[in-house]
Amino acid sequence: MKAIIKLKPRRGEKNLPEKPVRVLGIDLGTTNSTVAEILWDPSRPDDITARCLEVQQHTREGTYTNVLVPSVVALLDEEEYVGEGAKRLRAASARFGPEQNKSIFYECKNDIGLRKTYHRAPEGYR
Repeated sequence: MKAIIKLKPRRGEKNLPEKPVRVLGIDLGTTNSTVAEILWDPSRPDDITARCLEVQQHTREGTYTNVLVPSVVALLDEEEYVGEGAKRLRAASARFGPEQNKSIFYECKNDIGLRKTYHRAPEGYR
């Protein structure tokens, strides 16, 4: 709760927004990612809302909704799977046959800064 208190503007502080503010933050984790939202309205300066957003994730079995999104992307049968759907395909790789760095991508965060290009990835995903 102390982190939220630090977000509160000091009374009388100049240059505060005159309109409500919505801030989104994305934590791109190696295993899971999440999206957080902070809402602040100058008409209620002491009322700050912070929460993690639920994200709908397409799977072969239907939609899965959770605040955690596994950091996996898969492309299979002309469909894109991000999060839980891709994680499930990775777990069933023997059955569905996704190939790492070609049709399924995970642990790519370790490559940030390396200017790595995934040459086997379909156009638009490099």
